[in-house]
Amino acid sequence: MMRRRWSKAMGAADHITADERTLRIAFAATQLFLENFWRRGGSQSQEIGMLLSSMELVDGMPLDPAQWSDFVNAWHDVEAEYPK
Repeated sequence: MMRRRWSKAMGAADHITADERTLRIAFAATQLFLENFWRRGGSQSQEIGMLLSSMELVDGMPLDPAQWSDFVNAWHDVEAEYPK
């Protein structure tokens, strides 16, 4: 479900950097992981359902812009802990 939205959002017309592409792929993987977890649980968790709704893409970005900035900040926090 989410992957199709990302494939359209990340189409060839987008001119993005390799780093931006990596972040978008990681975000899409996070979405898919959460969606699969939510479905395995019978789609019962309202919190995960709300999170997934706010992560839905509109014009290539999450419906809730804070989701993207929070994700990017988390990415940088984790990245800083890995040796280069």
